[in-house]
Amino acid sequence: MGVIRVLVVEDDPMVRNALEMLLDAADGYELAGLARHGGEALPLFRETRPDVVLLDIQMPVKDGIAATRELLQEDPGARILTLTAFSSQEFVIPALRAGTAGYLLKDARPREILDAIEAVHRGEAVLSPAVTRELIATVKSEDEHPGGTATSSSPGAAESSPPPADPGLTPRELDVLRCLAEGNSNREIADTLFVSEATVKATLGRIAQKFQVRDRVQVLIHAVRLGIVDVGHT
Repeated sequence: MGVIRVLVVEDDPMVRNALEMLLDAADGYELAGLARHGGEALPLFRETRPDVVLLDIQMPVKDGIAATRELLQEDPGARILTLTAFSSQEFVIPALRAGTAGYLLKDARPREILDAIEAVHRGEAVLSPAVTRELIATVKSEDEHPGGTATSSSPGAAESSPPPADPGLTPRELDVLRCLAEGNSNREIADTLFVSEATVKATLGRIAQKFQVRDRVQVLIHAVRLGIVDVGHT
């Protein structure tokens, strides 16, 4: 895959320095630049053209959600990973709707952060377990109270039509969905089910086709709406 160049956008100098040291010490990763707030993200992105942007949400000048929208307007193919301390609905859902490819909490282990960067670089979506629980709870709440909590920033707003009643999932596909609902990455799902990452990726692709959706976040949303997975599975 080669070296993954990462632009870090973080206002906390201690976190910023820790991420810089993590990327400098890890093989296969390179620090492309350091931005102190969201307002510096786009100029540095234009200057460095990183493979992945790792950014916080709450920052001065411009927050991470606004910066995400701005970066994707500049380059729709930009790979963005949100790294923040907040897992509540008021942050998770707007970030996903803005187009972040991943949402990870700052208590993640260094290896988890590196794995998430790599996954986002491959074009995968990454959600931490706590964020996955929040997303599942939000989707269930919207379905149970239609017209109540759902808003234009809701994760299922663009997918308002009901999913197929019988998508014809195989036992292996159901196993993958249940692992996905626990917030597992492709690698973790592969380890749990004793299969290869390529098999997991192919299985998620088949599920997405059956659900007629584009990515693993929408796969998870449809699985919740079908009652295949629930908050209790996480």
